[in-house]
Amino acid sequence: MKYIIYSVNIDGYDFFNEPKIIDKNVRYILFTDNKDFKSEVWEVNHVDFISNLDNRLKSRYIKLNPNIVLPNHDVSLWVDHTFTPKIDNFETFLNSIRFKNISIYKHRIRNCIYDEGKKVISVKKEYESVVNKQLNKYISEGYLDLMVCMKQVLWLEKTLKV
Repeated sequence: MKYIIYSVNIDGYDFFNEPKIIDKNVRYILFTDNKDFKSEVWEVNHVDFISNLDNRLKSRYIKLNPNIVLPNHDVSLWVDHTFTPKIDNFETFLNSIRFKNISIYKHRIRNCIYDEGKKVISVKKEYESVVNKQLNKYISEGYLDLMVCMKQVLWLEKTLKV
């Protein structure tokens, strides 16, 4: 199995944490616009290959498209660049969470997608019209208060072979 842990840090948005505990069987890949960033652990990939999006959308595109932006792999784990991965054995980690195809953690503060939408608007992470359009889509499809809010510090996904 080929495993990748990847992250994005664009615009020097926050301090980036180097992992202290690593699994030698995992590739660690960082996408950044910082041409001076050096790492002993992370393979640094510059985001120049995405030219038609602003930095916020570049970051989102990379996070949500591991099958496109990452080299051939079986399982990828996206970590928020403010989170320091501490996984010394990736297979043990996968077994411990009973991983199947995708894993996301529940948000520790907000418990529904609509509260998260309000927060996203208030901190200006997305245009209000975009958030409201998405939330209205959920409502029209019957997801009134059934949606659980997920904290996206980690996003674990199995690569589908087509």
